[in-house]
Amino acid sequence: NAMNCTYAPYASCKALMSVEHEDDVKWLMYWVIHALLTAYDAYVPINPIPFWDEVKAALYFSLLFDGPIQTTTVFNRLVKPYFLKYEKVLDKHLANLPADARKYMQNVKDSDAVKNVMTMTKEQADKLIAEHGPEVMNKMMTVARMQADG
Repeated sequence: NAMNCTYAPYASCKALMSVEHEDDVKWLMYWVIHALLTAYDAYVPINPIPFWDEVKAALYFSLLFDGPIQTTTVFNRLVKPYFLKYEKVLDKHLANLPADARKYMQNVKDSDAVKNVMTMTKEQADKLIAEHGPEVMNKMMTVARMQADG
């Protein structure tokens, strides 16, 4: 995980700043694979793959440092065929996501509760917590979420 948080962003920035196009593609493919692995870990509560953590560490190491399992190979053999197969379904369900997210963020930004929480000084927050207990901040954020949701 440390490699994903340090070397991968570093190498990605270097790729973006280079004149070559191939390294940009490699790192974009890497981040797609990383996102899919992260989603898999998040949504599969009990992993059926024995030694998954070790397998994943070896895979990441190979992807990061051009080992025997290459980013382009994983992407082209595993990710791309499924993406192409389900692209229309994904388009149908995700096409409006950017606009919906912008609308939601505008609602959050316009929320009085969010403005109150975000503009509060540390002293004001400490005083509020001292007077009403630590759960008051959770309540304020709940109100902010409700206002944002409309």
